[in-house]
Amino acid sequence: MSIIYEHHQRCIPSRYLLVLHGTYAVETFIQRYIFPIQFLFGLVGNGINLGVLLGAGMRNKANDLLAAMAFVDSLFLIALLPHSLASFSFFAQNYNFRRVYLTYKHHFTAIANWFSAAAIW
Repeated sequence: MSIIYEHHQRCIPSRYLLVLHGTYAVETFIQRYIFPIQFLFGLVGNGINLGVLLGAGMRNKANDLLAAMAFVDSLFLIALLPHSLASFSFFAQNYNFRRVYLTYKHHFTAIANWFSAAAIW
């Protein structure tokens, strides 16, 4: 399926499907190469932190707050994942992904902002 302009009845060229946020070169580099590495290191690092901080011998108020921060930080990275996936052609040209992503794009951003604020607080 393709997205159609109402006024011109033409299909959008596939190169425009990948540009969802701004400049193509910068967005592509960050979302395709930087964020996946950050995502993997963030989830692994926060998982290790949670494993250590929630251990039986490490339970105290300070460590509970650090564990909550690691958990919320992981949720923040997960909330940003759809933005990164949208920069890959497999997802960008998938009608079902685009429909869900473009409908809820601002919600993903709002949720990510709340998780970021919770981790900072």
